[in-house]
Amino acid sequence: MAAHHMRGARIQPGFAIRDSLFQKSFLSFTGKFDWLHHAKDCMITVVFPSGLKENAPALAYWQWDTDAKGMHSKAEPKGVIDVLGLSSNPPYIRFFKGRYYFFEGQISDSEKVSNLTKWDETQKNRSDFQVALSFSK
Repeated sequence: MAAHHMRGARIQPGFAIRDSLFQKSFLSFTGKFDWLHHAKDCMITVVFPSGLKENAPALAYWQWDTDAKGMHSKAEPKGVIDVLGLSSNPPYIRFFKGRYYFFEGQISDSEKVSNLTKWDETQKNRSDFQVALSFSK
């Protein structure tokens, strides 16, 4: 598999994958992001109920301050991990590609904090944010 890199991503030299995070059967990450005028400091939860592997389920949950119709609403997109680049340094992940919103980023096992970017389908709007590992088994 070819290595994938986020646009503008900074690669950390000497990063080594520890097997622990990538052998877990369930992972949950939480963080906060901003999105245009719809969300400021919005809590997001990203869940991988079958662990980190390509084509495994991926879920995300957040609540808009206001949606495109001016309403307070929640978002619960579901999809799969499209790409998991373990040969990247640090490992690259992309999920929900082909949906209105998709995510890509770098998974850091050593710090339990990962960098994600949320994109819309036009790839003109983006939000860079961090998520921290909140639960794993």
